[in-house]
Amino acid sequence: MPFEGDIGDYTVTPVETPVQSVIRRARELISESPGWSSHNYREGDAFCILGALRAAHHDNAWRPGTGGAQDYVMRVLRRRGYTGITTFNDHHASHAEAFAVLDAAYEAAGKPKGAKLDLSGISWAHEPPPPAVAPPSPQAGPLAQRLRTLGGAIDRAVRAVLSHVVRRAL
Repeated sequence: MPFEGDIGDYTVTPVETPVQSVIRRARELISESPGWSSHNYREGDAFCILGALRAAHHDNAWRPGTGGAQDYVMRVLRRRGYTGITTFNDHHASHAEAFAVLDAAYEAAGKPKGAKLDLSGISWAHEPPPPAVAPPSPQAGPLAQRLRTLGGAIDRAVRAVLSHVVRRAL
């Protein structure tokens, strides 16, 4: 980290960001026995990765939201071709891989946006699933056209209403 260490008579210590704090607490939750779970956000004292992030963000209260920590975990998983945390956690992850992903997400959360992620330290036991490909539909062309037309009509209606509301407010 830049400016880490001694600078003359001053010592600079790296500071943990709030997102890093959530990720660290989530890692602690899944490290305790039984700790890690799959197919459920929470089973007793065991958590999946997403459940642990939520519990860590809300001090063990069960509410949605992870304070941005989920974005960093997804950044790591996307680099490996995964499309979701639950897909990775429930079908492909081992306990060690869950730790490794959280560790990489912790590091990423401490770096500036756009900084390169180094995932070479993670040994992946499983390959990500192949991307889902929708079968071609003979109705895709006309249906897509109808949806675009409908979307345009809705967009015009919303703009008209907003324009009217703004004019009345002024």
